Amino acid sequence: MSYRLAWTVITALAVLTTGCSYGSLYEAEEACQEWEAADKKLTYRIQRTKYTTLGYERWDGPSQADIDNALSESQRDLFKQEAEMAKAAGYKRLKDGPFYEVKETKTVSSRSCHHEEETEQYLGRTRSIINQKDLYDEDKGQSPEYKESVTKRFKY
Repeated sequence: MSYRLAWTVITALAVLTTGCSYGSLYEAEEACQEWEAADKKLTYRIQRTKYTTLGYERWDGPSQADIDNALSESQRDLFKQEAEMAKAAGYKRLKDGPFYEVKETKTVSSRSCHHEEETEQYLGRTRSIINQKDLYDEDKGQSPEYKESVTKRFKY
């Protein structure tokens, strides 16, 4: 009985060590890329504010009196810098008009491959969006939160 059990364990180990790996780094990478290409795309909607530009308006920057009467040295340096910027821009700047909100759908991949040299394998990672919202506001810094886990291994 122990001979049969030992033979079963040896056979199982042989299958695990040889049957589940690829012959080369190239083959493992190729297999992982094929797996990655067959992914399910994740989509989410964002909203952000967009400003329209109405053209240019005259801009002289701070006056010399503003520079001379600055409250601090750092404010004086800032006024001087703004005056130089106005001169460099030809004494004009863009005039912003009304703004409007843009809503769009973004798509990201749910699968990715990462090479791990130490263990001689490619890790196939899958990610999903946690608590998906109807709309993310980019102006408020909102974006989807992802959960990522290793779901497939490509040993070579």
